[in-house]
Amino acid sequence: MQTEEIQIKIGKKLKELRTVNQWTQEQIAGQLHLTRNAYSDIELGKTDICISRLAQLANFFSVDISYFVNDNEKVVIYLAGTQNIQFAKSQKIKDCHIYPAEEKLQHELDKQQLIIELKDKELTMKDRENENLKEIIALLKKG
Repeated sequence: MQTEEIQIKIGKKLKELRTVNQWTQEQIAGQLHLTRNAYSDIELGKTDICISRLAQLANFFSVDISYFVNDNEKVVIYLAGTQNIQFAKSQKIKDCHIYPAEEKLQHELDKQQLIIELKDKELTMKDRENENLKEIIALLKKG
């Protein structure tokens, strides 16, 4: 794939992310300390974007940097409010999965619950280990 094609692919994905989040080029440019024209050139694929800028954009949009160049990479966007979700779905962005923000919270809650369960199991195993060590110490003291 040629550099120009990559620049255009990155630009399209940036525009999709910006559009689905209902941000203007001015808003994003301001957050990244760029002029609107400089950001527009990135979206249009006119600018050969450096890795550090791409990483900054990935961080800004909360996506993995590989999303911009990988054809199989999908982005998950969690939006609050049915109006925002309807707008995002109306954009027909192929590389996005759009969910209500509540689902993100539920996912995080489920993830944290699994972490707690694993930690509880670890603690139980450590308690057993301690008991076994106490028994070994007691046997060593007798012997």
